[in-house]
Amino acid sequence: MLSVMLVRSLVLGENINDPLLLNRIAHHHHHHHHHTHDVDDDDHGHDHHHHRACLFFIPTHEIIHDTYKLATIARDMGMDFTPNASLTNILFSWPSSSSSPITIIPLPFPSLSSASISHLRRFTRISKGLFKLVSCDPTATNHHNRSSSPPHPLSLFSRLNGERVDDMEAFFRILAGNGWTLFKTKIDGGDLFVFRKMDPDRLRVRWSKGLGNVGKSPSRGDCRRVREVRLPPLDFRHVSLRILHYILLMTDGLFYLA
Repeated sequence: MLSVMLVRSLVLGENINDPLLLNRIAHHHHHHHHHTHDVDDDDHGHDHHHHRACLFFIPTHEIIHDTYKLATIARDMGMDFTPNASLTNILFSWPSSSSSPITIIPLPFPSLSSASISHLRRFTRISKGLFKLVSCDPTATNHHNRSSSPPHPLSLFSRLNGERVDDMEAFFRILAGNGWTLFKTKIDGGDLFVFRKMDPDRLRVRWSKGLGNVGKSPSRGDCRRVREVRLPPLDFRHVSLRILHYILLMTDGLFYLA
């Protein structure tokens, strides 16, 4: 995973003075090179030689196969994302204070394999030049998904104490102990639990005012942003893999699967 320091330098155009970081970029370039074909606007979404469109992360020369990894990179870039009600799509956008337009782009979750080329192209256009659209071998994509997705069932565990989460009570207890607040509401006649947390650590910068083009430096703006997890009552011993992936994505490493 690319460090926040490197993503910040790429997004804001800062110089990289860390030789270890530069060596890491060179290492990724050497070991993660893919033979790809750029997908141009003239392609109109048609397959070429039985290849399909994929997202290519330029800093690490890596093809992104799943929305989970894409979202973790987008978070380091400072983007916002929220799931739709059925957890089948993640909606990516820039925060309202960003210099980029607030464009909401839906991408399928947790795999990108069914994403439309138009949505992938729209994402690359707002990605500050860090992604491009390429064609990739679908057999390689399918092999990657099989190798990176172990057979279900899996269980959710707390990274703090190794506790296995078997029910909503244990889930409440772990989140409440880490600064999350709980709201309970009704939707479509059923209960819905909404967990919220102020999130001051996500990357969000702005240019200092009163400076010219030379010598500008980034400074932290208002970093108060709300993270939210919405879940129905769950039996965590029999929960879908999609929901487990959603929990991992929205809680930033508080849990793991085993």
